[in-house]
Amino acid sequence: MLGETALKYYNQGESCSKCIFLACEDMYKIKIDSSIYKMCGGLNNGFGIGEMCSAAVTAVMFIALYFCRDETKIKKARIYFLTSIQDRLKSCSCAKLKSNCGNVIRECGEALEETISEFNGKNR
Repeated sequence: MLGETALKYYNQGESCSKCIFLACEDMYKIKIDSSIYKMCGGLNNGFGIGEMCSAAVTAVMFIALYFCRDETKIKKARIYFLTSIQDRLKSCSCAKLKSNCGNVIRECGEALEETISEFNGKNR
C-alpha cells in the first residue's frame, strides 16, 4: 500500500524523495514539516551525482522519525530496510536504478512498510 501510494505521488510529478514522505504522511498520519519537504530538493537524483537512491535515503529518514526515541531500533530497522532494498533491487545507487524510478519508488515504499511493521511494537 505504501509503495503504491508513493508511486501515485511520483506519477503526479513529485520528486522521488518527496513522494516517500507524502505516502508516509498518508499512511502513518505523522505530519512532516514543510521545511523537510524543501530539504528533499538536495537529495534528488542521488544527491545530484547519481549516488545513493533518494527514495531509500528518505525512507531511512522516516525510520528515524518514526522510531525517534529508540536509537537501537532505528539502527536495526535501517539495516533491515537497506538490506531489503539491496536484495530487491541489487543496488542502492541512483545511477544504476534510475532507468526505472517508478519501480524503485514502489519497492522502497513496500520495503519501508514491511520494516515499520516488523519493528513496530517489538523489542528487536
